Amino acid sequence: MREYDVVVIGAGVCGLQSAFRAVNRGMRVFIVEKERLGGTCLTRGCIPTKAMIRSAEVADLARRGREFGVRIEGEVQPDLELVVERKDAIVDRVEATNQRDIEATDALDLLRGTACFVDEHTITVNGEEVTADAFVIATGARPFVPDWPGVDEVGVLTSRELLDLKDRPRDLVVIGGGYIGIECAQMMARLGVDVTIVQRSVLLKEEDQELVDILREVLGEDGIDIHEGTAVKRFEPVEGDRALVVASREGEEVVFEADEVLVAVGRVPNGDTLNLEAAGVETFGGGWVRVDDRLRTSQEHIVAVGDAIGRYMFTHVGREEAEVAIVNLLDEGEGMRMDYHAAPYAVFSDPPLARVGMTLEEALNAGHDAVEASYGYEHVGKAMCLGEEEGLMKVIADEDTGEVLGFHIVGHNAGDLLAEATVTMHERGSVKELSEAMHIHPTMSEAVEDTAYTMALKLGLREW
Repeated sequence: MREYDVVVIGAGVCGLQSAFRAVNRGMRVFIVEKERLGGTCLTRGCIPTKAMIRSAEVADLARRGREFGVRIEGEVQPDLELVVERKDAIVDRVEATNQRDIEATDALDLLRGTACFVDEHTITVNGEEVTADAFVIATGARPFVPDWPGVDEVGVLTSRELLDLKDRPRDLVVIGGGYIGIECAQMMARLGVDVTIVQRSVLLKEEDQELVDILREVLGEDGIDIHEGTAVKRFEPVEGDRALVVASREGEEVVFEADEVLVAVGRVPNGDTLNLEAAGVETFGGGWVRVDDRLRTSQEHIVAVGDAIGRYMFTHVGREEAEVAIVNLLDEGEGMRMDYHAAPYAVFSDPPLARVGMTLEEALNAGHDAVEASYGYEHVGKAMCLGEEEGLMKVIADEDTGEVLGFHIVGHNAGDLLAEATVTMHERGSVKELSEAMHIHPTMSEAVEDTAYTMALKLGLREW
């Protein structure tokens, strides 16, 4: 039997960060992983999708060459096999770095296999028992495929299989208009595939629809056929290994046919093999691990982080959760509480859509006297130079204090541009402070200053 101070289940980003933080605090740590090091984000999610999206962006820029005074002879021809090879090389590099980091850490042991709790202080891995004083559950989540009639006969793809396609399909139906569906749909469209999006409600239904409208227009320009308010009912195989997707819109049946179907409608937890009942760990909603604001489970010596808890399923949020969890797991006293009020995220479409905090509607519903102000990319000199004038920034602020309650961007480089608004929100800062910071000209970041300045004038926090 092996004995450790801390056992970490899952070697994704959250698990690795938890393990290294525990080692840095003098703990002897055991980490178990059944698949590749790095988890969903680094091996089949964030990094590989962004690598392939970059290839799609390059293809799109090449098609736009004449717009910038660059003649490109002939048709732009993306090679999906080469795109996937480049993606795989990047993923391999990332995993190799993770392996080297683990091997260089004396107090950290890695074992490949599937963990299962025996009791609240013991797991088994490959038939071997491992005990510890404390545990971190970082088992992540996987794509969810509903049990639609005929879905097994057709053989649909999830984002995981899509990233390994080397033979480009003629056409693709994407079921789901969330961030994964949109990113994959636009990527494949720009790589030369005819794409249709089928969404039950509206695209990015949680986001400010004024910003989403800008993205809708670009997706349409990319040739993507968008069907909102359309609910999938069943699947039927068609001759030639093609698939029919039968759906309903406003009470009428609509049919879509394609070589491939991508399902991107949500995720389910991976903790179903952990036997959490044996450890006395409570779950909810089909297997998500229940935690408090210190990320402790129903057992104080067991914490959970990342996608396993079903909150904000973003790597950067999970990294923060890892820090909070380890502090609370190993320290006595008050410890740390997880605060999500300034948790940012982005949809890596082109243009990307990034957000931190609340929409105006959410702020008003939360009891704030909130107002909004916006600023368009068409006023930004650098956007004109880049040929990226399709964009909008919007700030939500408290009418009395000017505190930033939310910041939303759709447009070129939105994810990076959101950073200073996120810091301002983290520090409970105001639009006045954000508007007074000097920004380099000509850069896209000037638009952040100008958006805040517009709001500061509106609230009377600045006179000029």
